[in-house]
Amino acid sequence: MGEIYKIHGSMDNPESMVLEEADYAKLAETQDYLAAKLLTIFMEYPIIFIGYSLNDPDIQAILMSISRCLGSNNLALLRKRFIFLTRGENATSTHSFTFPGIGEISMTEIRTNDFGAVYEAIGQSKCSFSPRIIRELRRSIYALADEGDPNDSLVVEASFSDLERLPEGQHLVLGIGVVNASLGHGHMVKAELLYRDVVFDDEHVAPKLAVEEYLPSLLASNSGGLPMYKYLSAYSGEVLNPRMLKEIDEKKDLDAFLNNSLRKAKGSYHHSGIRHSVQSVIANEGFEEAFKKLVLLEEDEIDLNKLLEYLRALIIDDRKIIHGNSELKRLIRMYDFLKYKKAFDISATSE
Repeated sequence: MGEIYKIHGSMDNPESMVLEEADYAKLAETQDYLAAKLLTIFMEYPIIFIGYSLNDPDIQAILMSISRCLGSNNLALLRKRFIFLTRGENATSTHSFTFPGIGEISMTEIRTNDFGAVYEAIGQSKCSFSPRIIRELRRSIYALADEGDPNDSLVVEASFSDLERLPEGQHLVLGIGVVNASLGHGHMVKAELLYRDVVFDDEHVAPKLAVEEYLPSLLASNSGGLPMYKYLSAYSGEVLNPRMLKEIDEKKDLDAFLNNSLRKAKGSYHHSGIRHSVQSVIANEGFEEAFKKLVLLEEDEIDLNKLLEYLRALIIDDRKIIHGNSELKRLIRMYDFLKYKKAFDISATSE
């Protein structure tokens, strides 16, 4: 059941009840709006009128407005989309009306003395969505971190259960498709997604999920390490995973990210005493190959903004370049270390 419209009002709101002549006059003024609303729903879903007589003049006025909007070519759609549930002996029939200047319209009438059985059947039905609706939802729904600012938007990570008690007046961002029962928190991601997120900051990975689920699992198959300080710096809990603790303990400076051959290459690269920069390496090595030498720079030679500009431009040019590229991944891990390590140290100390 999608939405319920009480045409003649509800006891929950006595002012909405249609009882007197003035009430009916007011209802007549809003019939065109209601017809337009029902027509919008009608184009995607069937509409069931429960407890209303087909002879009710208000109902007939609404049907006339809808029929006028549909046009004669589409009137046949009403038979399957408009269903009237009325009291009487169990039977299903087709009921027809003829409206001057519009034509004949037909709809389904279901008669029963037990509405409870109908309600039960409606309650068991599963809601389906047209491809157009799914596309609209996909454009509007984001899997966001559950640490969103409550003053800006209320973020529900993946549950519908609390929707009825959410406070009014706040923006709601509902994350769909991020839960996996096997994890209890969210679906597993690939390492490449974390690398991209460090560079573009657009994957909206929840720090809690990253630190407690993704990184511990992915580190088992990524012996070279993973970018993790972005998530550690925003994580409010205590890091308990042995692999992560080992990684934190071993990576104290940029040299710790290099293997023996790269450490030797770094010594040779600086042997002349010439200072390098991100821009000079790109100029000397070429845009596509510069990342192989950028890992040899000293910390004080690296302008993080320039390095980020380079990484983004490189990956945008070739979106698959991260996959299987251990040298580029090393550079991204070094950027992650330089960008977020200090913030992580501060947060860890404050705890």
